[in-house]
Amino acid sequence: MLLPRLGIDYVHIPELGIVSQSRKNLKTAEDYRRLFHEYTKTLPGKESYLLQLHDLVQEKQRIAITCFEKEPSFCHRHCLADWLKKEKGVVVSHL
Repeated sequence: MLLPRLGIDYVHIPELGIVSQSRKNLKTAEDYRRLFHEYTKTLPGKESYLLQLHDLVQEKQRIAITCFEKEPSFCHRHCLADWLKKEKGVVVSHL
């Protein structure tokens, strides 16, 4: 695998994802807004996984939350980044 040879670790935390059924039939910005509103309400139940993500930030100093969605506003990663920023004071940059 290429990533380890480049000094990049890959950590998969599927529990922070959104079930595929919920991602079907998203057509408008309002559909996405509703999806992420509902997803954000589930975050308190995912605290151990969010803390795992925060631990990675603390350990590595810099991480990338990746997804196949190009725009952060159309991907759940912005919800995770918002949580890290609000709850843990992490500086976030959307690339």
